[in-house]
Amino acid sequence: MADYTQAQMDLGATVCSRAKPACVICPLHDDCIARREGRTAELPTPKPGKTLPEREAVALLLRDARQRVLLQKRPDTGIWAQLWTLPQAEAGSVLQDWFDAHVDGSLEDAEELPVLQHTFSHYKLHLQILSRQVHGLRVEEPTLRWVAADELPALGLPAPIRKLLDGATIKAPKRNSKKPRNHE
Repeated sequence: MADYTQAQMDLGATVCSRAKPACVICPLHDDCIARREGRTAELPTPKPGKTLPEREAVALLLRDARQRVLLQKRPDTGIWAQLWTLPQAEAGSVLQDWFDAHVDGSLEDAEELPVLQHTFSHYKLHLQILSRQVHGLRVEEPTLRWVAADELPALGLPAPIRKLLDGATIKAPKRNSKKPRNHE
């Protein structure tokens, strides 16, 4: 039985492939239902992908007056271990408590950026980014640091966070006031 199974796998890998089925040299040519029905390009059907669980989290894109971004070093284990990333929590209330304890400023009127989606091997992450300019930190910690845009390339950052920070999101915040027009 093992030889039969191996022969089937070899036939599928070499003769009866999806990309280029070689029906004319196939030893099963006359008995092939897929060839008779004109379905050789459809078979074999792709293995359905597994449904990944989804998780949601909130991250803070905080900037100071010099437009530096606040980054937090991740713990030694877990997702994004030892990388620098935005302060993040799975629940907004936990992040609010962290913000109140560490940051001099307010999350009121924080701008909600588009949700960042990233797929890990075992789950899909939906990361809501809240962007806000703040005054500074209430406490200094070795796991927190302000980083200028030109320093970002030298830091170990998770790919989705690097992509976000390489974009326009670290530019100066939008101003509500309109510029006066010059009527000359």
